[in-house]
Amino acid sequence: MKLYVIPIENACCGSCQVCITRFKKDQRFGQTLNIARLSQIQDLDIDKIEITGGGDPLLHPQIDRIMDVCLHKAPTQIYTNGFYLADHLDSGILQRLSYLCLSRMHYDNAQNLKLMGVNQGVALHLLTAMGISVKLSLVLQRSGISTVSEVFKYLAWADACHAKKVVIRQMFDYDPITTKEEYEQLLAMEYVSSESIFWDMHIKEYQLDSQGNPIFRWKDLEVEVEYRSCACEISSPALRGNGQIYLGWSNTPWHDRRKEEKL
Repeated sequence: MKLYVIPIENACCGSCQVCITRFKKDQRFGQTLNIARLSQIQDLDIDKIEITGGGDPLLHPQIDRIMDVCLHKAPTQIYTNGFYLADHLDSGILQRLSYLCLSRMHYDNAQNLKLMGVNQGVALHLLTAMGISVKLSLVLQRSGISTVSEVFKYLAWADACHAKKVVIRQMFDYDPITTKEEYEQLLAMEYVSSESIFWDMHIKEYQLDSQGNPIFRWKDLEVEVEYRSCACEISSPALRGNGQIYLGWSNTPWHDRRKEEKL
């Protein structure tokens, strides 16, 4: 079972136009985790951890400590836009991660800056040269990477920098209950189907993961094309910034069903 740890719920130094966080209706989603609340994870039956957020986890003043605690519990990866990597470059901790997952919207630095509002604090090839396993997260959008030829250029750049993996995503679906109407309008302007891109890539050899997403090798890269959000985002526990554990990204309190079944 996967655990999500969300140290920073919405604060971010970036300004990605396709980021769904800034379109959320619930303004209460904006707290910073007290690391004393991490003690709760010791009793959870989990086999992997993802440190993520609606904001950027590296903004947490004790993020190195959070990573260390999580790493002692289970294999851990962290998502970040990378802007503050130079300030948190404890290579010993980063090398222990399953992946340092970098949001990266374009292979060209100028275009990436335009799309994200920030660039990585440390060049990708320097991170991989230090033995850090880097996974890149690309969100397709009409203003950025939106064609097969551009996707292949992105993969070629990632491979040349010795990244381990690339995840190709599409924008989140519009949920009228939790998301402002402006996001639906943005989808109409920017949405690019990851499934359509994959089929147009004409990849002959691939496997499907448990969510039905294709995974294939391209040169030295592992590439995953995410058709939709991972189902574990709905069914897994998420330790939020207020120190409470919820069922996925909902406001429903988490109860460890595995423990309940054993009782």
